[in-house]
Amino acid sequence: MKITAVEAQPLNIPIEIDVLGLDKSMSLSMCFVAVHTDEGISGYGFTAITEEEVIAAIVDTVAGPA
Repeated sequence: MKITAVEAQPLNIPIEIDVLGLDKSMSLSMCFVAVHTDEGISGYGFTAITEEEVIAAIVDTVAGPA
């Protein structure tokens, strides 16, 4: 089995919280990564690092091709 593709998608998800009169806005930053093989098996994961665009670029240009 060989890896045929690695794809990274940066995500920034806005969150609005309103609990007991406390109104807060923030966002979750993450990078969704998909790994595909020549046997049709795929794996998926998320990073928990806040610089999602930087991580996606590293996955796409360094880790994926390696």
